[in-house]
Amino acid sequence: MTAQDDLSARMRQIDTHTSQWAREAFEAGQKASVFDLALRSPLAFLHAYLLRGGLWRGAAGLTASLLAAYSAGIGLAKLAELATQSDRRPP
Repeated sequence: MTAQDDLSARMRQIDTHTSQWAREAFEAGQKASVFDLALRSPLAFLHAYLLRGGLWRGAAGLTASLLAAYSAGIGLAKLAELATQSDRRPP
């Protein structure tokens, strides 16, 4: 298995997990605010890169930190999309 295969598998896993998380969060009444959409992704990157030691792991740490940021951002975007879709449904 190549690094590209590993990355592709991780991206599919992120897609599955963020979809599941967004559905559960939406059903629990959570919403994604503009604040969440603007700041959670960069904060997830900083947390993974600086606080969890991604900085010291070189390219692998940078990649993992970027994936953490992507995961946070895409999950919130999916949550916002669910809220928008439910607002558009006719009564």
